[in-house]
Amino acid sequence: MNSRPHYQQTSTASETGIMLPLVIIVVAVGALVVIGVLGITSAILKSGTNDTESVLELYAAESGIRHIMGELQASADILSPSYTPPALFVNGLDVHLTVSTPTTLAPASDGVYVDALVNTVSAENSHRFIFENSVGPHIKVNWQFEPSVTSTLAFLQQTTTTLPTSPSPTTATTTPGHVEITFTSSSTVTSSEFDPLGNPSASWIFVQAHKDYVVTARAGATTVTTYLRQIPGPTDPKVEQEVRILTWKPYGTDS
Repeated sequence: MNSRPHYQQTSTASETGIMLPLVIIVVAVGALVVIGVLGITSAILKSGTNDTESVLELYAAESGIRHIMGELQASADILSPSYTPPALFVNGLDVHLTVSTPTTLAPASDGVYVDALVNTVSAENSHRFIFENSVGPHIKVNWQFEPSVTSTLAFLQQTTTTLPTSPSPTTATTTPGHVEITFTSSSTVTSSEFDPLGNPSASWIFVQAHKDYVVTARAGATTVTTYLRQIPGPTDPKVEQEVRILTWKPYGTDS
């Protein structure tokens, strides 16, 4: 008798039973990985957004400080009752500025040569120059002019002292604060030009004078505070000022 080939039937039911849990496990693990990656990505994006906002706020606040420095260079007295801090809008942010007097004073700066803006002086028209914030014990004036005639320099503080002068430096003892210098002549004279290096043939005033300010700028959640010095400080007539950043935080114990 011919025997028929015997075929063994393979059952897929058991395989299906094994594969289904594996698929579920793989999908679950994959979902957890995706969720974790999405969480990390979200945190990175959020951190990047916060960093960008902080940088924009910092730049805006520093722009406010620089604006105030420009006003100080133009001889503004930002502590004057008539002064109002400007309203600034930078990087889409309102910049709020406040100005105050330092409670802790920084060391005095060295003396500087200042242009007294004295030009023509005559018997009818004298010239007066005022420092509001002298801090040194002495002030030196070098007034050079032509032609050579009798002239005087008057230094007014608590009392008036008139000193005869030839075209050479004259030194007066002063106390800190308001100092006035008056240039007078018995006839018309023309003053020499100013020299910022103190050339003996030029006209200048050598003085220790400055005014300090604490300026705070706030933009969004960022606040920047700096201690500024204006040299020589407010004068009359006004002169161009040097402005220095002493610290980017209040000096000493200021807050």
